[in-house]
Amino acid sequence: MTDTAKNVTELRALHAQLQAAREEADERAKESFETAQLEQAIADEEALAKLIAEHGTLGQKIEAVHTDMGLIVVQRPHTLKFRRFQDRGKFDTDDISQLIRPCVIYPTLPRFDAILEELPATLARVGSAVIALAGHRSENLGKK
Repeated sequence: MTDTAKNVTELRALHAQLQAAREEADERAKESFETAQLEQAIADEEALAKLIAEHGTLGQKIEAVHTDMGLIVVQRPHTLKFRRFQDRGKFDTDDISQLIRPCVIYPTLPRFDAILEELPATLARVGSAVIALAGHRSENLGKK
């Protein structure tokens, strides 16, 4: 075997070894992620059952927003806070955050903030849920 052929054979073996190690690490990471997702889903379902028992049916006094990082449950906003929010006319993300933060009943606010940090569009989704609980339905948008 020539030196060049030997070098190519060694490089192929090294490449195959590195590829196998990466695939094994990917598989472990996938299993770990799946385990974490299932544990979060179980915790979310247990919390949701408890919150429904305490607050009532989903869509009436509470609403659930599912995210890739877990469930967020909100309750109806206080009337005065919602009126102040509505009276602004135009809303920015700070206004939406001020409206919804007191409405978050699951998870904890630090966990909620972590979800927003990773999935920033969740703020709008949760805001829509809070506004719907306040009585604003999408069918009202086009009517004057």
